[in-house]
Amino acid sequence: LALTDGAAKLRAAVRIVRDFGAPVVVFTEFLATQSALCAALADAGVRAERFHGGMTDEERRRAVQAFRERGGALVSTEAGGEGQNWQFCSAVLNYDLPWNPMRVEQRIGRVHRLGQSRDVLVVNMYTEETVEEHVYRLLRDKVRLFEQVIGDVDVILGTAADEEDTFERAIGRIILEAATATDLGAGFSRLGRRLAEARRCHDAARRRR
Repeated sequence: LALTDGAAKLRAAVRIVRDFGAPVVVFTEFLATQSALCAALADAGVRAERFHGGMTDEERRRAVQAFRERGGALVSTEAGGEGQNWQFCSAVLNYDLPWNPMRVEQRIGRVHRLGQSRDVLVVNMYTEETVEEHVYRLLRDKVRLFEQVIGDVDVILGTAADEEDTFERAIGRIILEAATATDLGAGFSRLGRRLAEARRCHDAARRRR
């Protein structure tokens, strides 16, 4: 879901949670964003539970129990969601997209896992004409291919470089080295071509083995 600015993104998130009519897990990267989301949801009359890595086990248990019983939204940070099973839900809203596509898969896996009997709605949000949009398009157009083949884009990047690399580092370099929006787009295009070539090399190696 493409949005024009941060305010539109926040309003859209509230609308999606409110209109879905069933519990929604909302993922964000930052505690400040989590606070803003919970406040906006509360203002709209939607119950929201916070869930993050700084909470105790008992606080997490109470938050999940309240979410299960009362619905609304469970607004979770990345650290908070690790190892959780929220299979009673059927919607995931990625308010912030992580740079590593495997983390997106892990988020979805908290809800869409073995034993899930319902279709799961997944909404990915990004703000147009920002780095978020470039990351989203790379995830959508290029990286999705690798999930179907080997499941870990960092392995591909490592085999394609002289030294160990990661998806986050590759994107970080693009952002730091880009002087203009055109440079940024060109950098992401180069990374996409690099991933495509790495996949071809990986497939060839598998066939030889």
